[in-house]
Amino acid sequence: MTKPSLMYKYCLLLLGTVGALASCRKTEPQNPESVFYFNDIEVKTREFQAYSFNGKTELDCSGYVVNGEYLSIGIGFNFGDFPFDDTLDVSYGGPYTYQCNIGFHWHDTQYLVDRHNATSLYALTHTNGKAKYVLTPTWFYSQIPDSNSNGFIPGNDSILVQGTFYESNDVVIR
Repeated sequence: MTKPSLMYKYCLLLLGTVGALASCRKTEPQNPESVFYFNDIEVKTREFQAYSFNGKTELDCSGYVVNGEYLSIGIGFNFGDFPFDDTLDVSYGGPYTYQCNIGFHWHDTQYLVDRHNATSLYALTHTNGKAKYVLTPTWFYSQIPDSNSNGFIPGNDSILVQGTFYESNDVVIR
């Protein structure tokens, strides 16, 4: 039997060191998986981003593809921090008049709740002090920008949405 060469021993030592360092590497925790139903189509994503700006917070998921069409989702809060342990009224929106508004953009169309909506978003505490939001089945209606006001004119389409959305691990300050 022949003796292993010195070069062979160094290669083994190098590979062992690299393997040990790789196994000790910390990985970034993934965002929790948000699951929601969009017209009975199940959507699962970890792609929500969290933003904080001008005393408001927002969860946003842009560019997700559903049935070949891009879907963007925005959940905005009129609070400086992401709310939890609360029941929030989902509003049509408007400047500084809402607790929470939710909008979808799909098929080049904006979808919002009706102006007379009575839906709530349930804000719960999730792990590590982050929030979990539960939306019960809610109808969202197509909206066309109104050039005569800051609002929208109702279109002739609607979508039914329900699901669970999670605050992402990192918040971007704008």
